[in-house]
Amino acid sequence: TIINASPTLATYNAYLDGTKVVEGALPFGGVIPYATLTAGDHTLKFTAESDPMVLLTKTIATDANKAYSFFVINKNENMDGLLVSDSPDSYSTEKAFIRFVNLSPDAPALDLSLNNETQNLIADKSYKEVSSFTEITPGTYSFDTKNAAEGTVMNTLSSTVLEAGQYYTVMAIGLVQPNDVEESFKLQIYTHK
Repeated sequence: TIINASPTLATYNAYLDGTKVVEGALPFGGVIPYATLTAGDHTLKFTAESDPMVLLTKTIATDANKAYSFFVINKNENMDGLLVSDSPDSYSTEKAFIRFVNLSPDAPALDLSLNNETQNLIADKSYKEVSSFTEITPGTYSFDTKNAAEGTVMNTLSSTVLEAGQYYTVMAIGLVQPNDVEESFKLQIYTHK
């Protein structure tokens, strides 16, 4: 799956081994569903929606019977990609699983907690750090992301339904101090399907 976490107003065309992945361009926070690949090396390329100039090219190596998320991160000349394995350590049909990734270039280290709880679900993730999947009882939750050093709540993701047997990634994306052509800091969740 491919996720646009680059904190700009731009939208991107995504190409896998030279072929455009989906019709239309990928907006900020947009997610392209999983595609099946052969094991080995593949090339991902990204262009702006209205300009054929290549902004980012990355070669990724994939293993057989593994799942991956590729995040487009940062912006302008610092634009980059982050490939993360989605293959979990455990499975359950009775529990849900959640992980957290900090993809905000100017954010401090972040904690993820259930709304209004002092105990962190996932703690101290710096930029580009991804937690492992954590087991959680299915239900409806609100999540807070906090400045890990100060404990202040930076954003909340409300009324999030987690279903049994499903895997989710909560991502901190955008900029804490955006300008007028950049995206603001927020939490977003996607389901691994």
